[in-house]
Amino acid sequence: MALLVHTNILLSACSTPSVRLHLPTRAKQPVPPFSCSMTSSSDPSPILPSSSSSSPLLQNHWQRPLLEFPHLSPSHRHLMLEIISAVDSGLGSQLLPSTLSHDVAFFHNPTSTSQGTLDIRSALPNHSKVDFILASWLHSTLPTGASLDIATIFAFLNSTTDAPHLSLEFIRSSPTSLVLLLDFLPRRDLVLYPDYLQAFYDNTHLDKQRQRLHKALGPKLRPFVSSSLYIRSVLSPTAISVSIESEELDGMLAGEVGDVVKEVVGLWVKECGCGGREFEDGGEMERDVLMRRDYLIKTKAIEVDLSANLPRMFGASLDIATIFAFLNSTTDAPHLSLEFIRSSPTSLVLLLDFLPRRDLVLYPDYLQAFYDNTHLDKQRQRLHKALGPKLRPFVSSSLYIRSVLSPTAISVSIESEELDGMLAGEVGDVVKEVVGLWVKECGCGGREFEGGGEMERDVLMKRDYLIKTKTIEVDLSANLPRMFGPDVAGRVIEAIQKAFGVAGL
Repeated sequence: MALLVHTNILLSACSTPSVRLHLPTRAKQPVPPFSCSMTSSSDPSPILPSSSSSSPLLQNHWQRPLLEFPHLSPSHRHLMLEIISAVDSGLGSQLLPSTLSHDVAFFHNPTSTSQGTLDIRSALPNHSKVDFILASWLHSTLPTGASLDIATIFAFLNSTTDAPHLSLEFIRSSPTSLVLLLDFLPRRDLVLYPDYLQAFYDNTHLDKQRQRLHKALGPKLRPFVSSSLYIRSVLSPTAISVSIESEELDGMLAGEVGDVVKEVVGLWVKECGCGGREFEDGGEMERDVLMRRDYLIKTKAIEVDLSANLPRMFGASLDIATIFAFLNSTTDAPHLSLEFIRSSPTSLVLLLDFLPRRDLVLYPDYLQAFYDNTHLDKQRQRLHKALGPKLRPFVSSSLYIRSVLSPTAISVSIESEELDGMLAGEVGDVVKEVVGLWVKECGCGGREFEGGGEMERDVLMKRDYLIKTKTIEVDLSANLPRMFGPDVAGRVIEAIQKAFGVAGL
């Protein structure tokens, strides 16, 4: 864990630190449901009845397992039902009922120590700005006896509007510990489209909700920084990405935290789901860019959520920690790939590489610049020399992945009773050295793209695209079934890929 924290600090070297802002706490008010007529309900009663059971209306539209939230505390469960009800009240008339089969709507591992639900509702064709809404909960009993609970709602819009998507996730690792991720995911480049920033983030006063939370919770709240650079780049500047530690967590969910979440979700329903402006473009090219951005966000959501969470929760005693850092086409510097796969206290696979973005045979100067001049191979040799017979080469079963790697890639398996000591020592030092080199030479200092014209840039972008999609394919199609069980993994992944429009990757 300490090694990953250190790695995340290195990866943050080029980013601007978070700033806490404070505003007076607003009075607690219920959030009325919104309808797409753009008029709020005049009924001052709560969105849901005070009963702990979900309403019959919700049960008719959503899969029953989703609405049970059996592992959440009463206040957390009630908050989730309020949120789903608010979305249903505003958008339900545009959505089709769930059609997922029962074995996808509810799934578990062989011992039932891990359980999950998935529900996806698509919109009526040609009658909505909504593409689909995905909701789920995952529960896992950890080897320590503690439990991990994740509750998620994603609402994706289609290309008839450029309004932001909605992303909401609660990750609860103990009765006193919670991570909250809540954002309007931008679908335009906020630097190129300042009017978009003004319309959906400034005019809606979203940042006041983030400030309100910081003011109300004080030192009990800390910024949460995702280990995925891509996910951090997807978020808006008003994103709520925080961890909360408190003995009074349930009271906070019933109070200020819940109020802020409901306020933000209500704003999204009103301003985006129902009221989002029509797509204002400069032609088909801009629409294509919007659709490609949506596609990449969806595929990355699958890669990060499924590749990180599902194997840990539903597989055997396997722990995976992954960081991928992908650069864009303004530079041809290599991407970074880092993965630890630990199957026991004494067994580890380490995969670490600068993923080349040029053909190293055709571009020997590229090989010289990023692999020879940085002395990367000395780090690999250092590891082999330090660990001796405890280290063996690890060969991926995927020929494609093996072809993607550089000649200096560290791809090894380590077997040792002293594995934790190695991670704190020589192994950790090598990983930090390589990641630091990447940040310095590629992430921050990577050269500008030096091409022979648009054709070479297109080749670079196609190579990037294939590496990303193949990474998803290998992680989902090869690793998850092996760790999670082929039937459960296949059903869940197929349903999500179909909804995300990336089936067949």
